[in-house]
Amino acid sequence: MSKPRFLIVDDDSVSRVKLKTILSEVGDCLSAEGGNEAIGLFIREFNGGKPFDMVALDIDMPGIKGTEVLARIRQFEQSVDEPSDADTRPRARVVMITSHSDRAHVQKAVKYGCDGYIVKPFNQMSIFDKLAQFGWVAGLEVVSTAGIGAAQSSPVAGKPEKATKPQSNQPSLKTAIVEKIKELKAGKFSLPSQPDVYLELKKLIEDGADLSQVAELLKNHATITGTLIKISNTAKYRRVNPNKSLAEAIARLGLEETLEQVCAICTKGMCTDVSPKYREFGEEVWRTSLACAYTCEILTAELNQELTVDPFTMGLMHDIGKIALLRIFEFLEKKGLYGEEIGWEEIRPIMNQYEGVLGAMLLQQWRLPPDYQKVARYHGSKLPDGGVLVALDITNMAIDLIPLLDVSADLSTEDANERVQAFCDKYTGSFSELNKDLVLSLLERVSGTLREGLGAMS
Repeated sequence: MSKPRFLIVDDDSVSRVKLKTILSEVGDCLSAEGGNEAIGLFIREFNGGKPFDMVALDIDMPGIKGTEVLARIRQFEQSVDEPSDADTRPRARVVMITSHSDRAHVQKAVKYGCDGYIVKPFNQMSIFDKLAQFGWVAGLEVVSTAGIGAAQSSPVAGKPEKATKPQSNQPSLKTAIVEKIKELKAGKFSLPSQPDVYLELKKLIEDGADLSQVAELLKNHATITGTLIKISNTAKYRRVNPNKSLAEAIARLGLEETLEQVCAICTKGMCTDVSPKYREFGEEVWRTSLACAYTCEILTAELNQELTVDPFTMGLMHDIGKIALLRIFEFLEKKGLYGEEIGWEEIRPIMNQYEGVLGAMLLQQWRLPPDYQKVARYHGSKLPDGGVLVALDITNMAIDLIPLLDVSADLSTEDANERVQAFCDKYTGSFSELNKDLVLSLLERVSGTLREGLGAMS
């Protein structure tokens, strides 16, 4: 993989030099002091066959503002796309550099199609955390910014350090993971952050936005727009005429379910944006998480349960610790600490032992309520204090119900009968309504919903 190319646009020379120093550790950088220069440079490099992979763009500049530069970059990209590849040609990532007082400008930038933002004053950690979302750094190593001009090493995607065989004085994989967790708690490592478009949408809805404002925010995000339209045409939302517009999709789903589905789309990206070795595993985590999300939602409604958290999001996030661990494994391999690669025979027991801890830490970092964190930490088991958490019970039911999706509708085999009966026996103590007929009905609903959901997000 070739090194990424960055365009830095900022009228402040100190900020521009600091950004260039940090980004030069990862790729090649050019810079511009203002909007017109930046637009000209972007077009010139594109036409010369050397397009930029990312533009770091200050929002508040004299003359042409950053949001206008962003809009003109996106207009240029659309103008050179053929209709057949408009949704598939890679666009430049545009990250806005902003101050805390620029919230209105940030919302405008997200609407115009920016891929994220970084708040001033920034440091190497905040920049690398953003680059990790795009797969250009491992997203975990944080190098001290003291003496920022000095040459420092960083884990660059596509350019791993030379692997070495394990030495006798190197820690075991388990010890290395425990150390990473300690360093994470101490703020020396970072885990992936939630995508900015999701955070902006969440804030917009919390502030009382209407359908048109949400559509304005999302319309330049092609993957999200296309997926929401597909979802709006599934059986759950389908109407007489097929839908072809984002606004109608949001109207059919409603604002809260639109937020849920955007969360699901973004989560898919997190699960699948891993190295080839881990991609199949990440895709399986994603499919299982989506199945759990739909199952939790259906179970909560069918059993008339009231939760303190959203059941769909709860199911979607229960396994997020596995993805956090994959990022740590990738980091360790890039550093060459364990030879050519870490074997799956080592990974699986570590995954089983620590994915709950990492999941809870990640959701705490994202400031999700405590019940989400408890579900991520203890799913598949009980609370250690023996207490009852209905959200955890629903999640565990969903986890056990998903493997039964292959059971035939008429329970025609002895094995199918035994499996369904075992499920009922396990959970009727907590949910007396459960019986075989209800379980079969649940399985049918989950199967149909999941089939259409996976199809819409493919």
